[in-house]
Amino acid sequence: MTRTPQTRLARPLPHSGFALMEAILTVALCGIMGTALVVSIQRIAKLSYEAKRESALSRIIHNELFFATTNPRLQEGQKSRHVEEWDVDLETIVTPLQDLLDQEGQPLTKLYKIEVKAVWWEDGEYVNHSAETWRHSDLYAR
Repeated sequence: MTRTPQTRLARPLPHSGFALMEAILTVALCGIMGTALVVSIQRIAKLSYEAKRESALSRIIHNELFFATTNPRLQEGQKSRHVEEWDVDLETIVTPLQDLLDQEGQPLTKLYKIEVKAVWWEDGEYVNHSAETWRHSDLYAR
C-alpha cells in the first residue's frame, strides 16, 4: 500500500504543540516586561515632578526670605502674597526680638525675626514650610 500526501498530512507532527507554547510564552513575557517598563517610567516621571516642585518651592521661600531680609526699610508686620505658578501662599512676618542679652549681659536692641511661611495643597492636605532669620534694623543704614 502506498501512502498518499493526504494521509501523511492527516497525521499530527510530534513537536507542533511545543512551538505554539513557546510563541505564547514569548508574547506573555513581552507583555509583562512592557507593563513593568510603563509603570517604571510613570514612577520616574512622578518623582521627577515632585523633586522639581520641592526645589522650586524651597527656592521661592528662600528668595522671599532674602528679599525681606535685604529690605532697607525693615518694619514690623505681616505681608502676604500668592504665587500663581505653583499655587503657593506666602506670608512674611517681621517681629521684634526682645529680652535678648549679649555675652556681656548688655541688651540687644533693634533685632528682628523675619519668618516666611508657605502653605499649599498637595495630595489631599495642606503642606506648611517655613524659613526664618534674624536681622538688625540698622544693617543697611547709611
